[in-house]
Amino acid sequence: MQESTKNALGGLPDKWMRAGFRFERKANTQEENDFLNEIDFYLQDEFLKGKGFFKLPNDAAEMQNLGQKPYGPGTQTLYKYKSRYTPANQCISDRYFSHTKNQDGYLLTWTHPDSEQKKRPMVLCVHGFHMGQPQRAKDMFKVRKLFSMGMDVSLFIQPHHWRR
Repeated sequence: MQESTKNALGGLPDKWMRAGFRFERKANTQEENDFLNEIDFYLQDEFLKGKGFFKLPNDAAEMQNLGQKPYGPGTQTLYKYKSRYTPANQCISDRYFSHTKNQDGYLLTWTHPDSEQKKRPMVLCVHGFHMGQPQRAKDMFKVRKLFSMGMDVSLFIQPHHWRR
């Protein structure tokens, strides 16, 4: 089978999943001019030439340990952190900050008991848009398999992507 055919077939589940999201969308009640002003922000030369929208913080966010539980011979730990992100686009700031229950991000880790001594590799998986509960990402990223191969695994869950 040709590579392009394999890629097309492999992408079908993603296309089906995205098609389902169309039914979940709410009608946009925003005024057309307001919407166009928000979009215009991203058409500035600096962004079109590759300048990033996000600025990295100088230091790591404080993490709160929400709990641990056994995972095979190791441990599963859930951490929470407050997002320090501030939108550069002032047109969307008020709306962004109105989602107060979405300002937390999470890190779910699966570590072996000897991770520090053996300096085990850690695989970082990113939980993306509409992934649902972390269990879905855990299955998709084959965390159990990676862990059984001797790797520690972390699932990064961005703000606005899980608990509210």
